[in-house]
Amino acid sequence: MVSTRTKQYEESRGGVKHSEGAAKKRTASLRDSDEKHPPTETSCRGKSRKGEKTVGSFAKAKSSPRENASASGRNDIVSRLVSTYGTLPHLKAGVTAHPEERSSQTTLALILYAMMSSTRIYHQIAQTTLQELVDAKYHDLNVLKSSTWEQRCEVLTKGGYTHYREKTSTALGQLAELIADKYRSDASRILDVQDTSSQESQDVVGARLKEIKQLGNVGIGIFFENAQAFFQPLAPFVGERNIQVARELGLPSSVVELYKEVEESSLELGKLCAALTTVRLERKVKEFN
Repeated sequence: MVSTRTKQYEESRGGVKHSEGAAKKRTASLRDSDEKHPPTETSCRGKSRKGEKTVGSFAKAKSSPRENASASGRNDIVSRLVSTYGTLPHLKAGVTAHPEERSSQTTLALILYAMMSSTRIYHQIAQTTLQELVDAKYHDLNVLKSSTWEQRCEVLTKGGYTHYREKTSTALGQLAELIADKYRSDASRILDVQDTSSQESQDVVGARLKEIKQLGNVGIGIFFENAQAFFQPLAPFVGERNIQVARELGLPSSVVELYKEVEESSLELGKLCAALTTVRLERKVKEFN
């Protein structure tokens, strides 16, 4: 049965159905090329300091990199991946903060992206919806907190995020309340950790992220891959699905070895993860074979 609230919203927004139809038409062509995010856990960790043990089944796997390193020491395929598809999702959406800057808006934008991407939705719809959320300034906590349920539904519809619209609108309101109440209106405080290992940092931050509705283990992994670019204590992290893509490309299948491929730069590893995600979801592996 449709809730009274949803029914009232649909009646007041006479154009929603039309918007949904338009959104479906815009995204129909994407269905043959994109793949859905499977609801599997992402947990591949490595070490960031001497003496730390690697954790995760892939961190112990043998590496098999191609023998085509460039003069700089970086694998040519890694260089091509990063230069071609290594734009971080919040920068694609127009967040102007420097990629190395740990700010509330950058952190919140990547939380929003992880929320959009962790459900059974197409990759391009998730990115387009993030663009709409950023355009509406919802990566600014004050704006998100002051928005209404109906306004959030409208923004999600513009992005083509119609299947989970009502549920996600509610989750966004709960997210704003959580950050305001528990983190004093600063999303970057979610990342506050002591001087610990990368594994311990991931455990602490992951436990906090689990309080966010509609995120889950897949979303936490997506957040880690991108947030390590500007928050080094989370590095190195590469999700299981991107480890598999790296293997297909002839790159190391170890988190630690992939970290070495980018000269242990957390920013560059974040870019590499963004590139591997695009190659995986848009089926571009053949470009690098």
